[in-house]
Amino acid sequence: MKKVALLAYDDFSLREVADLMYLFRWSYEIQTVTFASSKKTVVSEEGIRIQPEKTFEEFHKEEYCCFIIPGGAELAYAFADEKLFQFLRSFKGEKDFPIGAICAGPLFLSMSGLLKGKKFINSMGDDFNARFHGVEYENIVYAPVVCDGNIITALGEAPRRFAIAMARACGFSCRDEAMKELSDDYCPEDFMYKRDKEDLLCLENEILPWFEVEYQRIKGQEE
Repeated sequence: MKKVALLAYDDFSLREVADLMYLFRWSYEIQTVTFASSKKTVVSEEGIRIQPEKTFEEFHKEEYCCFIIPGGAELAYAFADEKLFQFLRSFKGEKDFPIGAICAGPLFLSMSGLLKGKKFINSMGDDFNARFHGVEYENIVYAPVVCDGNIITALGEAPRRFAIAMARACGFSCRDEAMKELSDDYCPEDFMYKRDKEDLLCLENEILPWFEVEYQRIKGQEE
């Protein structure tokens, strides 16, 4: 099974990609692998310490369904990483492999030449985009998510729409409601999560017995 490849760097935003990782894991049984120029621990903007699982040299496109670039609160360290931009430039000319970037993430694509001639969006604001020479201002589309070929970009305020767009770019069927918030107009039955016959058998024969054993073991620690 192919996996999601996720760029990890100091001060990157976990929030922006959490919905995407959740959607791929629980809807398509696809897990996420973190990549960086080294396996040195990085700290997300939320303060979560993460040790990248693989380096860019270990990336093999055929093993992954997409590559994801999150935004971040502080880009200075990442922008100083020459190996990162060398890796990104290796995608030049790629037309099929999905590459997604959210919030400030599209700046990595702009600065590595991957957005040349592509429609896109970022969260840097119009004042920045109109003045920064690294951005093709005429190609900005002010929308939550913008898809142009294999490149998908999104505003930081649209992580769920970004997740859905990436799932579709990877060839999966994904409803617009897949990441929808719970409605205030609910009833208790909405949260009962009734299982089908096969899942019910698994619950009775595997899941519940395991929980019962663990319950008795942990309860015994009190004595």
